[in-house]
Amino acid sequence: FHAAVGHYQRAIELEPEWAQPYARLALVYQARAGLGGPDLQWEYYPKAKETALRAIELDDTVAAAHAALARVLWNHEWNWAAAETHYLRAIEVDPNQGPWRYSRFLRLMGRHDDAIEFLNEARERDPTSLGLRYRTGLNYLCAGRFSEAEAEARALLEGAPDRPGGHELLGRAFLHTSRYEAALAEFETIREELERRSWTAGLIPYARAKAGDVVGARHMLEELEANIRDLWCPELHLVLGQEDRAMAQIEAAFAARRDVLLLIRCNPEYERLMEIPRFREIIDAIRFPN
Repeated sequence: FHAAVGHYQRAIELEPEWAQPYARLALVYQARAGLGGPDLQWEYYPKAKETALRAIELDDTVAAAHAALARVLWNHEWNWAAAETHYLRAIEVDPNQGPWRYSRFLRLMGRHDDAIEFLNEARERDPTSLGLRYRTGLNYLCAGRFSEAEAEARALLEGAPDRPGGHELLGRAFLHTSRYEAALAEFETIREELERRSWTAGLIPYARAKAGDVVGARHMLEELEANIRDLWCPELHLVLGQEDRAMAQIEAAFAARRDVLLLIRCNPEYERLMEIPRFREIIDAIRFPN
């Protein structure tokens, strides 16, 4: 990350009126924000916005700048309409500009059919893309089309058995269809990969708890909390009977405008959360469309 930032900044020094390095630097900043906790997000999302706006000021046809700006607008500022304007501009000037980015935006907006249609069009242009297949599977999950999500996961595993995406996707499909032991087996296969990310580390203890091993899940949660900063697992707290801890995590994410909060709509416990008045207030404040 620091090496990338240094090179882009040097490119800007050498050619300060060239938009491309600003746009690429903005993508690096927003990616760094997305991989960090609240402190890094407050630091790097504004940097990404400022840098992307400078790129657009220099050259409105640089797709990467619009894509980076869009990510900040919806992930950090919850400005969904403005974000879509910039995604569409990015696609207008470069149809191959990160289709998974716009599809993720559509998915979290609740526009699942639009997201799947967009991904299918992208896959026609790039039929061998494993990333597009993975994103399609995630959209099927959020749309409640679990058999199709499972089919995408199995196709992904057939094409790339050594990559973690297929196992994660299949495990999530199993979770949504109450096959908890099978989900646990898939997640255990990629435990190291899941525990690298604060927002997926709780999948294994969650599956364990749903499978009936509540004691084991509690022990795993304690270990994760000791080793992973900014752990995000409100669904695990709920299934362990810790509603107050689940809401404390959600409240903290809301106060910090953490982008991970936007994943909540695809949470298996989402309907259960909607029974909590304060949670409904937070959802209203985020201004989720649809």
